[in-house]
Amino acid sequence: MKLTSAGEKELSARDLGVYANFTAIRAILQPKLKENRQKILDDVDRNMGKNPQAEKMVPFFHALANQGLNVADSFLRDAQAATFGITIGDEGLNYSVMADFTPGSYCGQTVQAMKTSDDVMLNGLPAGKYLFFGGWVQDPEASAKLIGDLIDPVVKELVAQSPDNASLADYFAQIKTVFSNLKGGSFGLFAPTGALGQESLIQEGGVLNGNATAIMSAQQKIGELAPQAFKAIGMPADTFKFTYTPKAKTINGVTFDSIVTNVTPDPNNPAAAQQEQMVKLMYGPNGMTQLIGANGDHLLFGVGLSDAQLSTVIDVAKTNDAPLAALEQVKKVAGQLPAKHAFEGFCPLDQVVTTGLTYAKQFGFAVPVQLPADLPPIGVAVSTDSATIHYDAYVPTALIQSLVAAGMQAAMQMNGGGGGGGGGM
Repeated sequence: MKLTSAGEKELSARDLGVYANFTAIRAILQPKLKENRQKILDDVDRNMGKNPQAEKMVPFFHALANQGLNVADSFLRDAQAATFGITIGDEGLNYSVMADFTPGSYCGQTVQAMKTSDDVMLNGLPAGKYLFFGGWVQDPEASAKLIGDLIDPVVKELVAQSPDNASLADYFAQIKTVFSNLKGGSFGLFAPTGALGQESLIQEGGVLNGNATAIMSAQQKIGELAPQAFKAIGMPADTFKFTYTPKAKTINGVTFDSIVTNVTPDPNNPAAAQQEQMVKLMYGPNGMTQLIGANGDHLLFGVGLSDAQLSTVIDVAKTNDAPLAALEQVKKVAGQLPAKHAFEGFCPLDQVVTTGLTYAKQFGFAVPVQLPADLPPIGVAVSTDSATIHYDAYVPTALIQSLVAAGMQAAMQMNGGGGGGGGGM
């Protein structure tokens, strides 16, 4: 078996690697996919049809499954190789997944069209406690084309089934408008601190870069078209209520529109009340509230954020600063990822654990875990090299050691033991 040049290069850089030869895999799986395609679609129809609440959504899920099979077929057709590799270092573990596509193929051209950069991508995110934060760059034209290639066949199939589904075409056209005016952005999922059910657990803020006015206009139309689009795919018309309010409030000199999504449970659906309760648990008693406001070429957004939190995002966005990128622990992790990439993300796993345990305590499940302050985050990045796409992740040794030590200490205390213990690799 002859390795592709990209595959050989990737494996030579890893301590442990696995290589998938898609020339051989394609010969086996593509005929199987073609042979079983109709059976898969029939199974989707039959299983969805068993649920009275989902019966009207069968055409939508059929079209979605059909497009999913098209994507799988395209991957098998265009892929030359894939690898998974691990590099073990003193400071941490590097994980890498690579897919190598035939240059000039559809998938290969799509990867080649992806924009990458070695610039800081965390601009506009204030210092604070996060569950995850990241940033990305993209080529607006290439992104809009990819979204169209993915969703247009689904919309075309549904509109052909019924003229009443024409609203879907308008709805997804506005989504493509967003992507055709978007050059990238940054986002952060803040660590919530309030009581369950009293404030949103999902607290996200960030900045979108591009034609902010066009994106904002498309967002308004998406909100207006959403009820018709949801009805077209078979969802009960009264389940979701979208309220778009222009110029709802001004925070720190920026005027924001608001989009509020409320869920009304179907009285005929036994699970609906639980779904409503879950939505209120995730987004608070007032439903999912999103604020969007333009500031030059930047579109600032917040979901479930207080005015004070969003004001800190505005302060940093106005100066285009990136205080998170300047943190020593973030810089160290970023240095272990590809310098030029399309996306970078960081997960402070210690903060995720601490937040989870805080809310577990509200349910009466107290776990005595203490973690050191300022542990390094897990870092991930997506990058490209010609027709090859890479996903890289870096897990610092210090983070692993601290989590293992904290887990051992908690287990000893919960079992009546004393003291703490160390942990390591």
